[in-house]
Amino acid sequence: MKKRMKRLCCISACLCFCASALCTGCTAAFYSEEAHIRRVTERAEARFLGEGSAYTGLEVFPIYNEYEEFHYLLIELEPQGFLYVTVNDSLPLDWFGGAGMYILSDLEPMPWKPHRMVEREYIDSDGDLHILYEEAYFSDENGEEIVCYESHLRQPGSKMSDGTFCACWTRTALTGE
Repeated sequence: MKKRMKRLCCISACLCFCASALCTGCTAAFYSEEAHIRRVTERAEARFLGEGSAYTGLEVFPIYNEYEEFHYLLIELEPQGFLYVTVNDSLPLDWFGGAGMYILSDLEPMPWKPHRMVEREYIDSDGDLHILYEEAYFSDENGEEIVCYESHLRQPGSKMSDGTFCACWTRTALTGE
């Protein structure tokens, strides 16, 4: 009987220790901003700059929100391409669902088209007025839609100081109003 109790206590103590180790592991807050940049740079170099890669180099920049809080990173690939990285500050136990400390915006760099939102009103068959928001793409002097391969923050007119970006978008900036 005593032997069983000892085994049961040892097993439950081991389970409690493992559970506490999983719940109190390193979160994103454990690392400094510079450490996040270093870690993401190392991972991005391993993933995108390997042998036979179309990319020749990369830079990683922190992105701040309007409150000057750091939650995102921008990977700028050379000669062209970019990805955003979200710094996931949830507990490591949540990472087993498939999301780790760093979440990429996409699997591969994708181009984007600058646009603005345009309101369009229409009346349905019941006579109700509806407002739709549609994307109006910008075009060049030849009438072709503009396709960008550099990030939104590297475009002319973006605010950039000391190699850091501020991702502050307002309704005015998005709609052109």
